[in-house]
Amino acid sequence: MNMIRTLISLEDLRHGMTVDLDGRLHTVDSKEIKRSEFMGLTFLGDPWRKGITRVVFKVPTARGYRYE
Repeated sequence: MNMIRTLISLEDLRHGMTVDLDGRLHTVDSKEIKRSEFMGLTFLGDPWRKGITRVVFKVPTARGYRYE
C-alpha cells in the first residue's frame, strides 16, 4: 500500500498534515487545533488522549520514493 500510518500525539499535530478520522482522510486546518483552559489542547473539540493516526503518502519517483 502507498500509505504509511503512524500514531502521533496531539502536540505533534500541525496544519497541513493528513490524518485518518473514522476511516476517512482529513487534512488538518490550523483553525481546528485550539487550546482550551478546561481540556487543554484539542483537535475538532476533542482532546484525543490516545493519539491521532497520521497518514503519509509514499509516492514512487525515478530515484526511489518521496514521502508527502
